[in-house]
Amino acid sequence: MGSDLAVSPPGTSTSDTTLSQIITDRVANGEVSIEYCPTGDMVGDFHTKSLQGSQFCRFRDIILGIEKSDIAAYNTRARQYLKTRKEKQHEELLGVCWNLN
Repeated sequence: MGSDLAVSPPGTSTSDTTLSQIITDRVANGEVSIEYCPTGDMVGDFHTKSLQGSQFCRFRDIILGIEKSDIAAYNTRARQYLKTRKEKQHEELLGVCWNLN
């Protein structure tokens, strides 16, 4: 099977052809299987493309391991954390200002 790829197709490098031969041989030997994955199901796109709307929310939930019912609780905790952090930074800034005198 790998002998079909002995000559590099135009626009590819020898290393691409070698990799293709290795993959073809491993598939033929049953060591590896290749499955089709539609673009809409490729979770890796979350890290490489700017996704919007439902696609973003779907991948976010998969990656974070959360359910839609959990999102309100996460948002509440995030808002509280940011509020606490802002208050703490404000207190630290006031402390620095008072210590300058």
